[in-house]
Amino acid sequence: MVLRSPRMALAAAWLSVAAPSGASAFWVDDHRALTQAALERALAAGASPSLAAHRDAVLHGATAEDLNLHVKWTGWHHFYRPEGALDSALRAGSDARVRMLWEEALDAARGGDLGRAWDRAGHLAHHIQDVASPPHVVPVNHSFADGFERWGLRDVLKRLPSRQVEPLPGTEAQHALARETLAAVRSQFLRAEDGVELPWSTFWTEPDARRPGSFGVYGSVGNAFGQTEPRWKDGAHRVSPEAYDAFMADRAAGAVAYSQAFLTWAGQRFEEVAAPDAAPFTARGFIPSPELSLQGLGGMARDSRGATPIAGLRAGLPLPHALRLSVEWTRGLGLGTRPLPAG
Repeated sequence: MVLRSPRMALAAAWLSVAAPSGASAFWVDDHRALTQAALERALAAGASPSLAAHRDAVLHGATAEDLNLHVKWTGWHHFYRPEGALDSALRAGSDARVRMLWEEALDAARGGDLGRAWDRAGHLAHHIQDVASPPHVVPVNHSFADGFERWGLRDVLKRLPSRQVEPLPGTEAQHALARETLAAVRSQFLRAEDGVELPWSTFWTEPDARRPGSFGVYGSVGNAFGQTEPRWKDGAHRVSPEAYDAFMADRAAGAVAYSQAFLTWAGQRFEEVAAPDAAPFTARGFIPSPELSLQGLGGMARDSRGATPIAGLRAGLPLPHALRLSVEWTRGLGLGTRPLPAG
């Protein structure tokens, strides 16, 4: 069902602006690429055959975790600081979500539903990948305009350095990668073409140690990751795209390695609890959170006047009896505003 009335269009646009921060460490397509790389490496290394059989479920979970706004806005945020809790009155931290997802995955495996078990494992892998992003572990509360996340993976996965991490539970994988990311922010720097070294801590500054549970801020350089000439101290310093890519590649390598380590470990555990001689088990009821989602749209619209790029939003709301309400708003970028016919 698609509604195109101006009132509903405005409601969808307002939802994207007025809702709480939907911070996500990587774009959805980047999470898919990271998970795909982790899957390929895990399977090449001899991971559980059930992982190969349910790889689509893992990919769905890893991407759906970002699209489920009900979970992100009312249950758990995607920040994790390895040196202190970040729970709030409204939402629990990413580590609490990781623990709950693993309980759900293990319950499903014990009940013989490996498809659901691997889907929940994919949701969990998403949170492991999130802590490869500096603003998620410093942490800095941010929107979709964060420079690191807007820069994205680009083509770094094509030349990703190889890393080996022993199989790990999700909680341990998240914690270890978060510590690595925080250590990189504290000790590494961005080298400009003039030889000046800009510490990463000037991009993301940690909170006051006397205020546990608080967030940091963008540092003296500001939200400048990816900028051609970030400004620091005595002026602007030209930085090559390759310098940003190198830092992104290190973070992506960690995300892939720890995702692989968790997925390999999860496969071993699923086999143990689903074995015929495993201890009897009574599964708890599983009621997934409604997948309230908000997606960006883009493409080209063509008519007798020519072609123009379009952009817009689509909001989805689950309804009873497996129905779904979808509200779509699009704008032509150059020929004015008009609704785009739904196919």
